[in-house]
Amino acid sequence: MYVSPDGDDWSGQGLPGAPWRSIMRAMEAASHYAEELHRVTVHLAEGTYESEPVVLTPHVTLQGALADDPGATVIRWFGGADDNTVVQAAENAKLENVRVTLPSGPISSVATLVCINNVAMEIANVILRWRLQAELHGRPRLRRGFVRLRAARLTCGMRQ
Repeated sequence: MYVSPDGDDWSGQGLPGAPWRSIMRAMEAASHYAEELHRVTVHLAEGTYESEPVVLTPHVTLQGALADDPGATVIRWFGGADDNTVVQAAENAKLENVRVTLPSGPISSVATLVCINNVAMEIANVILRWRLQAELHGRPRLRRGFVRLRAARLTCGMRQ
């Protein structure tokens, strides 16, 4: 399945020559085919995806365009509401070759770049980048940071 910032969710077919525009359109389609023994890969073209938060589908790999440059494919979101999660994990999902970030400028509430709660997922070659504006002694201070994850299998939360 293929997604591109220049694709189209209505006329696209999820193919290399006719990709969808949104990651969520691909996740919805992948949910019909992905199983534990039959993984589905969603290929992201270079560019920025920021129209909505990303909720991963179990047993789906979300793969950015370039393994040697994970910054070439950017997933960015901040809705301004109470729940500002950019990427929501799913059981046995995989996220690779992307940069996950918040938009530039001040953020007025709590934001989560990748939320992994009570599931096991794999992250490979992902850059998590954030920029925060805060006040220290009444003066604005800008804090920046990033984490680059080469390879990790992460499980967070309690499993029953």
